[in-house]
Amino acid sequence: MVEREPVSIGLLRLFLDDFIYRFWMRPDDAVAWTSFLVGLLFVVAACFPNRFYERIAAIPTKVFLGVLAVTAALLSGFYIHHFLRGGPRIVDATTYYLQARELAEGHFAWPLDAPSASYRGRFLLAHDGNLGGIFPPGYPLLLSLGFRFGAPMLVGPVLAAAHVLASYLLVRELIAGATKPSEEAAARGAALFSVMSVGLRYHTADTMSHGATALAITVALALALRGAREGTLFSFVLSGLAGGSTLSMRMVSSLGVLLIVLALAFLSKLRVRAALAVLGGMIPGVLLLMISQWAVTGSLFQSTQLAYYGVSDGPPGCFRYGFGKGIGCVFEHGDFVEHRLKEGHTLKEALETTAFRLKFHMADAFNVELLAILLLPIVFVRSLLSLRALLTFALVVLHIAAYVPFYFDGSYPGGGGRFYADVLGIEIALVASAILIRTRPNVVARLAALIAGLMALGFATRSIREHRLLRDRDGGLPAFQPALAPDTGLMFVDSDAAFALAYASRTSALEVARYRGDAHDFLLYERLKRPKTFHYEFADTPRLLAYVPKPSSRFESEFDWPPLSQEGGYAIPFWPGCASNQRGLVAIPTSPIVRASIELPFLENGSYAITPHIVDRAAHAKGHLELRDPRGTVFAEWSWEDGDAEACRALDRREVLVEKGAYLLLLEGRGGEVALDAVDAEKIGAPVPPIPQPPVPVVQPQVPAEPSSLPVPPPSATP
Repeated sequence: MVEREPVSIGLLRLFLDDFIYRFWMRPDDAVAWTSFLVGLLFVVAACFPNRFYERIAAIPTKVFLGVLAVTAALLSGFYIHHFLRGGPRIVDATTYYLQARELAEGHFAWPLDAPSASYRGRFLLAHDGNLGGIFPPGYPLLLSLGFRFGAPMLVGPVLAAAHVLASYLLVRELIAGATKPSEEAAARGAALFSVMSVGLRYHTADTMSHGATALAITVALALALRGAREGTLFSFVLSGLAGGSTLSMRMVSSLGVLLIVLALAFLSKLRVRAALAVLGGMIPGVLLLMISQWAVTGSLFQSTQLAYYGVSDGPPGCFRYGFGKGIGCVFEHGDFVEHRLKEGHTLKEALETTAFRLKFHMADAFNVELLAILLLPIVFVRSLLSLRALLTFALVVLHIAAYVPFYFDGSYPGGGGRFYADVLGIEIALVASAILIRTRPNVVARLAALIAGLMALGFATRSIREHRLLRDRDGGLPAFQPALAPDTGLMFVDSDAAFALAYASRTSALEVARYRGDAHDFLLYERLKRPKTFHYEFADTPRLLAYVPKPSSRFESEFDWPPLSQEGGYAIPFWPGCASNQRGLVAIPTSPIVRASIELPFLENGSYAITPHIVDRAAHAKGHLELRDPRGTVFAEWSWEDGDAEACRALDRREVLVEKGAYLLLLEGRGGEVALDAVDAEKIGAPVPPIPQPPVPVVQPQVPAEPSSLPVPPPSATP
């Protein structure tokens, strides 16, 4: 019998293995060596004589902060170029990018053309003939300003510069105005740490909302501290405005900062008036969120993300805040749910997920975990000496606690513990104020230089690996390269990320759609009067191929995910070997009856022969399928019972007389899972003339290894 080692020994072994034995890595490229040399320079600078620091202190504050702000912006720009390779990388970031482009045109949601499956996909919600992104509107609205000027990727570096100023401002307020030289040195140290934080470099480079949210939280707290110190209502109004902006960007992330800001309001001499000023300042952010929800979901109070997961995943209510069974979406987060949430989202699982997030987050603010571990006790002790610092420390704790009831960890290489990235500015300010445990300004400056040096050395010898993983994922480039796009015509793209980037980068003469390879492509090609058509592929390298959709009457059901509606369960793609495209759409019940609606479009009026193809799921379930017009009239219906083994088969052929437009296919299952492979909709009487298939030339301009930021025309541009 093998004895289990004590938990304490296991934790020690994990610590030594992860933080010590595998800690060091020799710098092996120009970026790592540069960071390493900069780190050595700062460490050596920490030993410089007092006269050196006196000269640094003599630099005017505006000049000092201006240099650091420009440096932060340039470093974030370099991150875009070197690590992101020119544009948004993860699919969430590409959806934010698309939402920003549409907001620059004035659209929270935009008209959905037919066939809708050529445009629908991940993180996009169809409702009442419109399509919208599912993320809150605050950050896309900010990013849309970049689209208005034709340079959306410059928004991140501007935010990076603003972070430097916000960190300085927050430390000044934490130590009640920074009237002493040592306090000024600590505030400048915070600005320096903001520049050196590679976590902030990423979150002010990729088009995710965390960098903007972190800035809003930092500003909201700094202004509330100022309002409490000076007794000014206007500072509380501005603090509420920043807090409302946080709410419009990341709702859960707004909880901690709003509680602390309201606490400061009640602790000030203004009390109720200050709290009302905060709530009044929040109104624009709240209205922005509600207007966006109304445009995308049809309801002022319906969360776009909850509405999306309500039709795209399951079990019903899987994407919710809390504990219990049924939490965890099995399609979007299937691997995580299978391995971590087998017994549901219990408090134990929530605490384990929190620990996992914290492990990822330890390197976010100061680039290396060991440095964060060493600084944490100092920050905690220093926070106990001041009510302002204690409330600021409490904000970080409340922020971490706010995400405990959310099941998914959300961490990835380069992005770190991204749910906690929203308090990076707060953590930087806490460390900068903590070094005031020594009050001589030269000592404070030396400590700031030493910490900055260790941050640079930590990035060069450890955390750079994570950012390289981000750089090299998914082919090492953004999913779409605008340099390859044609000027006019119709372009099909393969992935959700490519569609979001291409649709956001399109001109008025270029139509962008999802490549399906079935009747969806041919129907769109016919609707647009057979324009020049291309297929953008990204396998080993991106390339643009001439493409002519073949005449087809088969609509693959998996391309209608997410379905237009679902109840009593959920419908998701699956991979049966016998299906015509090796994929289908399966409706999985969580109640006696499961229903899901998908689209069947018709380009012309006339008679059509409809033949559904189903997949037996070996569950002896009873399936039912109805073809309905938009008014709900049933034109045809089929019923079947699944067989004893998984097999694909065609149901009876039905002839129907329909009008041009989008009809609904209602898939219903009783007693188990039912699956749809595809539907043939063949027009009777007037055969479609064959289309000549020309040779398929490859259009593949040279793509640089590290392309510059995505060039995007202003929304009003024409080719």
